[in-house]
Amino acid sequence: MMTEEGRKSIREQLEQHREEFGKLKAAGKVSAEMAVLFQAMYSLVQLIMTLLFERHTPKSSANSSFPSAAIPFDEGAKSQPGARSKGPKMDEEPDPHARTEVTEESIEVTHCQDCGEDLCGVEPFSHEERVLVDIEIVTRERRFRSEAKRCPACRAVTRGPFPEHLSGPLQYGNGVIAMAIDFLISQMVPLRRTAQVLHNMTGRRIAEATLSKWVMRVHRALDEWERRAIEMLLEAPVMHADETSIRVNRKKHWIHVCSAGDLVVKKCHPKRGEEALRAFDIIPRFGDRASGDEEDAKPVLVHDRWATYFLYDRCSHALCGSHLVRNLQHVIDASAPCWAQRMQQLLIRTCHAVNRSGHGILGETRFGKVSSLYDAILEQGRAELPPRPPRKSSRGQAP
Repeated sequence: MMTEEGRKSIREQLEQHREEFGKLKAAGKVSAEMAVLFQAMYSLVQLIMTLLFERHTPKSSANSSFPSAAIPFDEGAKSQPGARSKGPKMDEEPDPHARTEVTEESIEVTHCQDCGEDLCGVEPFSHEERVLVDIEIVTRERRFRSEAKRCPACRAVTRGPFPEHLSGPLQYGNGVIAMAIDFLISQMVPLRRTAQVLHNMTGRRIAEATLSKWVMRVHRALDEWERRAIEMLLEAPVMHADETSIRVNRKKHWIHVCSAGDLVVKKCHPKRGEEALRAFDIIPRFGDRASGDEEDAKPVLVHDRWATYFLYDRCSHALCGSHLVRNLQHVIDASAPCWAQRMQQLLIRTCHAVNRSGHGILGETRFGKVSSLYDAILEQGRAELPPRPPRKSSRGQAP
């Protein structure tokens, strides 16, 4: 595998020869026929280099559409230049679902530490605050004892009724169930490890079948929500679609995601392509409610250019900016063309500008500048890189 230093050296040598030939041409020491021949040879060598470097540049989730699970090890676990040892910066806003009790203690100053003067009646001019965050996990076990009494008149036995939610000798409260669901679904902790954690916390051994039953209970409770969510997705003007691999019973499956704003629906299927999309029947129906056949009237499906998505023409298609940035990173890693670096910077800066706008769109003036710069970068790309020879389309992403 050729290293980045080796590719850089070859590119520098080629550019040096090109500059030397340019000087000879400017001095009138090169005929017109020789200039045309050299330009053709230069274009051919540049094309060969690009194809060779691209083929020998490894792909990962950082410079391609490969999901993280498709690479042999987690590239994200490597330390990156400038990374902080304490991990990524997290949002300091409190989680609305978190149950946090906040208490305040005031540390009063009663006397001067230098002269001993009484300061009880002096108003403080400032405060310094220090925060202690701690978690205290307490297992609450409530025991219900039902009395049994025998009637002295008829000798009948009467027992005290238990609350309705206590249907058996041992029940688990909503706190235990919620923690188990969080471990299994949100944190993706295996069943065995979840059972072990709950045993350490409660002192009770909860069967894996019980944990699975709780997951199924949540699944059934979300049936109606999922139906309404899918209907809302089908009415959205823009829907995002993506897929990533996951292991289910040691076999490769795919998580298919359809989202619009804060609305997200995920489905799991053994297949990645058309079979899975038809089984879920979300994307095949997207665009059925369009008001007309005009392209502007169709809703937009944003995706990673996986070829299966293009089978559905009732909607318009747009390519995901994050995937384009990663694809451009592979082009930069392979041959470092100037146009690819400029295009990547344009996409990132435009995304930041849209986010800062507050209403999710660019102004007319700013949009015109972005469009003009986009066209200029494409022209630069056509000038820097000769057209690639046609090739047959294969499975996977569209060419």
